[in-house]
Amino acid sequence: MNCPTVTPSKQTFLEIKPTVQEFCTPTPGGKETCLVTPYLVQQLWLPTSLLSFGILVAFILLKTWLSGKKKWRLKVHFNLRSESR
Repeated sequence: MNCPTVTPSKQTFLEIKPTVQEFCTPTPGGKETCLVTPYLVQQLWLPTSLLSFGILVAFILLKTWLSGKKKWRLKVHFNLRSESR
């Protein structure tokens, strides 16, 4: 039976940027650095703004359309008295 030979390999460790998976990272002095809220605000401000604007526009258009569907009432007043001087 032929056994494969084991060759030594190099391992490389890279520092990667924190992602949303990291809630709070301990820092020196017993404090924590929390990166989730700034990350979410940075990533979601535009979609949230567009969604809010779209909902507002849809509400205004629906209100305008429904106000046009109301039955109209027309009142006509005649002044039948003739004033002679």
